[in-house]
Amino acid sequence: MLEMGHGVAGFASGNFYGEPSPQIEMRAPGKVWHLGKVFFEQWWLTPFGVQRETFRRFLLYTCI
Repeated sequence: MLEMGHGVAGFASGNFYGEPSPQIEMRAPGKVWHLGKVFFEQWWLTPFGVQRETFRRFLLYTCI
């Protein structure tokens, strides 16, 4: 995920080290990518047991 400032982020994927030039695909930037980036950072920095429970609850509430 690429932070662009002002609450906007984008998502890029591909071969960043490709020769002779990188092959990168980028999705349109938006506030949803920023929220996903913030959620992932918070999840990554919490203890493992809390991560699992938080993610489980998030999936329960968003997939129903």
